[in-house]
Amino acid sequence: MAYTVEEVERDAMRDLLEDVLRDPKHLKTFLDRLVEEDRLRELAPEKRLRGLALEERLEGLDPALIEAWLKQQRRHDH
Repeated sequence: MAYTVEEVERDAMRDLLEDVLRDPKHLKTFLDRLVEEDRLRELAPEKRLRGLALEERLEGLDPALIEAWLKQQRRHDH
């Protein structure tokens, strides 16, 4: 009998919950991460980026996209 994706997910969740419930430190870490992820989802992009250096904000963006945005800004400034 094949082991389905649903069964893998169910077993992984069961194992995670067993680990979390076995040790209070794991439970606190797990809950802290959930709360942090929920809080990040609720933040506007501007607030999520606050405090990052310019290089960190631009990391992973297509250079052509950055250049196009800069050109557009230059047109608006003149």
